[in-house]
Amino acid sequence: MITKWMLSFMLVSLMFTTPLFGLQSLDNTTVYAAEPLQNTTIGNFESEEEVWNFGLGSEFPGAQGAYERDASAPRSGTFAGKLHGDFSAGGKYVAIGKKFLPLDMQKLEFWVKSADASALTLRVVDSTGQVHQRKIALANANWQKIEISTFNIGTNYLHFGGANDGKWYGPAGGISFLLEKSNLIGGKTSGDAWVDDVSVTAPPQENVWENAIGTFEKGFDIWTLASQGGAKGEYIRDTAEVKSGAYSGKLSGNFSAGGLNVSLGRSFPTPMDMKKLAFWVKTADYTVVLLLAKDSTGQVHQQKIALAPTGDWQKIEVWTFNAGTSYLHYNGANDGVWHGPAQGIALLVEKSGLVSGKISGDIRFDNVVATGSFPDLSIQQSRMGNVFLANESAVFPLATRGDTVSWSVYDHLDHQLLAGNEAVQDGQLNLTVPLQQLGYFKLSVAAKKEGQMIQSMDISFARLAADDPTLANNSPFGVSTHLARTSDGWTPELSALLKRAGAKNFRDEITWVDVEYEKGKYQKPPGRDAFMRKTQQDGLKPFITFDFTSPFYDQDSTPYSDEGRQGFANYGKALLDLYGSQMEWVEVYNEFNGGFGDRGNGPADSRPDYYFKLLKKTYETVKASRPDVTVVGMASNVDIPWMKEVFRLGGLQYMDAVSIHPYNRTSDGMLQAILDAKSLIRTYNNGQDKPLWITEVGWPTHIGATGVDEKTQADYLVRAYVQALGAGVEKVFWYDLMNDGMQADYGENNFGLLRHQNDPKGQFTPKPAYAAYGAMTRELTGAAFAQQETAGAGINSYRFDRNGQNLRVVWANTPVQAAIQTNVPIQITDIMGNTETFTPISGKVYMTLTAEPIYIQSDIDGIALDSTFAVLGEEAVTGESVALKVEANNTSSSPIAVSFEVEGAAYPLYAGAGQKTSQPFALSGLGQEGIRYVTGDLTANGSRIGRLKHAIQTLPSYSARVIPVITDVNTKAEALKIQIRNYSKQQGLTVKKANWQFGSQSGTQDLSYVIAPDTIKTFNIPLSNFPYGVSNQAQVTVQFDGKNSFTYAGKLDFNPILPGTVHIDGLPDPEIAALAPLALLSQGTVKMQNYGGPSDLDGSVWLNWDQNHLYLTAKIKDNVHYTPASGEEIWKNDSLQFAAMAGIPGENLASYEFGLSQTPVGPQIFRWLSPNSSVRQLVTNGSLQVSRDEEQKVTVYELALPWAELAPIKPETQGAFSFSLLVNDNDGAGRKGYIEWGSGIGETKDPKKFRTVQWIKD
Repeated sequence: MITKWMLSFMLVSLMFTTPLFGLQSLDNTTVYAAEPLQNTTIGNFESEEEVWNFGLGSEFPGAQGAYERDASAPRSGTFAGKLHGDFSAGGKYVAIGKKFLPLDMQKLEFWVKSADASALTLRVVDSTGQVHQRKIALANANWQKIEISTFNIGTNYLHFGGANDGKWYGPAGGISFLLEKSNLIGGKTSGDAWVDDVSVTAPPQENVWENAIGTFEKGFDIWTLASQGGAKGEYIRDTAEVKSGAYSGKLSGNFSAGGLNVSLGRSFPTPMDMKKLAFWVKTADYTVVLLLAKDSTGQVHQQKIALAPTGDWQKIEVWTFNAGTSYLHYNGANDGVWHGPAQGIALLVEKSGLVSGKISGDIRFDNVVATGSFPDLSIQQSRMGNVFLANESAVFPLATRGDTVSWSVYDHLDHQLLAGNEAVQDGQLNLTVPLQQLGYFKLSVAAKKEGQMIQSMDISFARLAADDPTLANNSPFGVSTHLARTSDGWTPELSALLKRAGAKNFRDEITWVDVEYEKGKYQKPPGRDAFMRKTQQDGLKPFITFDFTSPFYDQDSTPYSDEGRQGFANYGKALLDLYGSQMEWVEVYNEFNGGFGDRGNGPADSRPDYYFKLLKKTYETVKASRPDVTVVGMASNVDIPWMKEVFRLGGLQYMDAVSIHPYNRTSDGMLQAILDAKSLIRTYNNGQDKPLWITEVGWPTHIGATGVDEKTQADYLVRAYVQALGAGVEKVFWYDLMNDGMQADYGENNFGLLRHQNDPKGQFTPKPAYAAYGAMTRELTGAAFAQQETAGAGINSYRFDRNGQNLRVVWANTPVQAAIQTNVPIQITDIMGNTETFTPISGKVYMTLTAEPIYIQSDIDGIALDSTFAVLGEEAVTGESVALKVEANNTSSSPIAVSFEVEGAAYPLYAGAGQKTSQPFALSGLGQEGIRYVTGDLTANGSRIGRLKHAIQTLPSYSARVIPVITDVNTKAEALKIQIRNYSKQQGLTVKKANWQFGSQSGTQDLSYVIAPDTIKTFNIPLSNFPYGVSNQAQVTVQFDGKNSFTYAGKLDFNPILPGTVHIDGLPDPEIAALAPLALLSQGTVKMQNYGGPSDLDGSVWLNWDQNHLYLTAKIKDNVHYTPASGEEIWKNDSLQFAAMAGIPGENLASYEFGLSQTPVGPQIFRWLSPNSSVRQLVTNGSLQVSRDEEQKVTVYELALPWAELAPIKPETQGAFSFSLLVNDNDGAGRKGYIEWGSGIGETKDPKKFRTVQWIKD
């Protein structure tokens, strides 16, 4: 029989800190500082939360025994601790021990009794880990009180471990009581002893943070499931069996098909100085659980913890993380030393830890608590993602070692709304922000200790209206998700934030490989089934994509055979059978026309004919079984030639709706793509429309040429949905719900409406677009598009009918002053959902319309341009006030008298009939560069009559550029040109010196110059004899007086571009070919499989220029010349791509990308990227000739491109720009890859990887 002592059958190492109080005197007596003393109970045995570890004295094998909380004879209360030892088979002692946070004990008190022993042995552990042991004599069998004030003396005193010098080094970290065989009386071989009311007198303990990291009560306390070696794991928040509350965490592992382990991991949003980890565990299947703790270096410390597989709850405490049973370490520092603070933990079970004979098992965890010092500042969440409804308090649980916090709240335009200060008691505070507005907000919190700031943090949050748009039966609003990708930070619990946003529909995938686990056998994949269950509970509708490949068909390639296509179709049918009526909409494959359609080594190669066959077979199979299901086809970007071929083959017959992914640089560009797709559909559908769904569209907020800022993402989101609905699109799915990663300059990581799980602004917290989405769904769910209205030039007005009332969504791509014509008060809702009333004056409500849409709730007579009022201002500089003016241009026959109210101030504005007047005012500037948004209201007669807006570009106080220039090509004289601009219009800028390093050369150059306000100054650092065509590591730091230093670090080149006019005829000009090429492919980077060497692909590229054109000449050796594609697909041909950007690599970030290729319709120049336009298009303002010498296997490209196609790049004396190129290779079986000179084109669009080239003038 397993007894109660097995609740905690383990001994773990102790972890101690240095003494908090006291000095060590020469006579080994501890001298304590004058601290207030208190009595602290460390063991009264009344609570099962109190852990005493039982041990058998394993260094002397043979003892048996038990520990239990015993109610038969307590000293006080209900329980005492009972220790039983049986030495009939050997052994010397049994023991119970307890660890605690450091206590500077001045006295230890406890009660003991035993009728079987004449003494107990006491052990006390000091801060060094040294154990001090003494015998405690028992006078009789009754309860006796023991008091001890000196710990390094006593009967039979001995010491071991730690310092091992017999000196006491407080504070103490633990005690234990031993029942020894030698102390039993009357020749007994077994006996019992009781202990109760163990307490110490000591100064107060350190105030510690008991951080409940695993109560499992909140779905957003994310534990991540992982498995290794093929094991199948499942994690659920379980209500069937709990230690406390409503939920526990249930981890299931199935090793029937093999595998090593399954685990649950928890990252700490704020690293924690963890001193103890405690948790409750319950299992009848596992004998061991492994604890993995990750320290600050990323090192993982692993130890095994024995469990009693009784099916009862047992509490575990771990005090040391770099020791324990079967301890090992890996990653990070990998030195076996604990480097706090902790970044996270994992609880892992192994196949080898199962009870004998079992191949699967369950284990439950509850009340996981990490105890440690309070952090400088930690902000936790009371609602998932800090998304609050209007009927919920915006509460932010804080933990800090500070004594006060100051806080402030800013809206999506960075206007401060609220601020305050709060006192902190006992390290924790529930900060309630009394905000009434709706929308996106930034909360800035600073923790202070004795008046000094110790830490500050910014987090995001949102407030949405309390109504629930997902209650509607039908909605056009959807979001794409990856809810099963828990390893990337996703979780099914994000369903709650879909619901709060009002997204009735979500698009995800349940892949073939996960469903068909054996050929012809199908299952609900646990990880994906978890999100199907959660979203169903939340009332959301799934739109599931049938995706990809199976190892049982076509060698795990994109399906290409009849058997593979039938297998794919059967998987789709099986999935519908598994989920029944929950699944009403499905999509046949995702982006077959791209890389997803070219998986494996099969011949499908993303071809439209292979997609048509797959679509047809899937449609026929699915509809035969489920005719009610909507089968959606295509799922591609608006690739007109590819779509056209699918339609020509008859694809429209085998889809109930057409899906497109009209990604574009702007929402207007997206609209044009929609119209192009609709036109193509009508062409192949007898002039009729077919339901059109946008199943992916979005704008990423990454740093780079194709990224937008977070405000623009929100603007584009609303405009895109409105424009799509206005064009007749039935459903729109934003891509995607959450940022997929944390790489700031990678687009795919930044599409989300929410921030990533690991974002310092908060786990799953909103971006402005999320709040805009929530406001939009509340405005437009149930509204039917009526018409796109004609308004003033540049004004977009889309009218909807909502419950018989007109609702307009209005914006202007470029700000305009307008008047809404009405004779009655109207209600206007901003992009964040805040509704206000505006009263007309003389039949007009004055409004600055911007790229940020507004909702006009009321009937109006029209909208027109109107310049009566405006706010104007010039560029500002960081740290300086912003000078503006509000202007009245009164063209009427009556005077105008209004007030302009902005940021707490009011300015009177009067203009007589026919007069134009203005009122200057100033506002505080920004502390960093960006946009200073100014919003103010016009009032008259106590009513709001209009709203004026203006956006001020705030520049840094200065800018600096480093440009590698060639000052004399003949002598190879070179220089680093440092160009500094003082943006301030008020103050001079004092430049002190520049520290520089270029390749092997370095130095310091005195600059000592005061740059006058609003001027530019250039300095040169001479260089010489650096070879051309070689990248050099460069770093320049410029120091200023009173300003932060400027530092550039990167790789720079000298690559001269000589002047010269090229005759474009497809034959290399002899004088050009005689020059050294800019790029030799033999010195480039090969990015292809099965490269056959120079005969496979090689060549040279020259750049030249004159005042009218940039010229490119390329002579390419290629064994097979294959060019079947045209237009934007020419990158799939044997072709050349190049990119160019003003400035040095990474400086501007907005670049051009062109392609050159022979095509079936002749040579083509195509532009994919431009700093000035989102349109991808053929370039006709240029000249290209491509010739092929099949005998020599040489292809020649000659290009003349006008400088107008490259603006603002233009030739300049001692100037440079950034350039990169690659040559694609296609030997007839698809694009093999490419060779690149420079980088930043083929794998990622990254101008930081371009190279510098310099103009050389005669």
